[in-house]
Amino acid sequence: MKKTLVATIMAVGLMSMTANASELKTENCVITGLDTETDTLLLESPDGNVFEFEGIEDWMDNDIARVEFDTKGTVDRTDDEIISMTYIGYLL
Repeated sequence: MKKTLVATIMAVGLMSMTANASELKTENCVITGLDTETDTLLLESPDGNVFEFEGIEDWMDNDIARVEFDTKGTVDRTDDEIISMTYIGYLL
């Protein structure tokens, strides 16, 4: 009986961990603004969401970046976190 109870508790715990697991999503975004005072840049995703990222480095307005997001396992984009950005081009 104890083994069955422990196995059930472990299975329920694993299912709840999986339900809240993070998912990675990759999109190409455009740099739409730079703030040198705060060292932040704004980028816009194809669906119109705007994200802020710290670390201007060599980025310029209209650069295109491949951005990897952690969706945190939700549909809501406002909680997405930028994991990495890679330069892939620019808009004329």
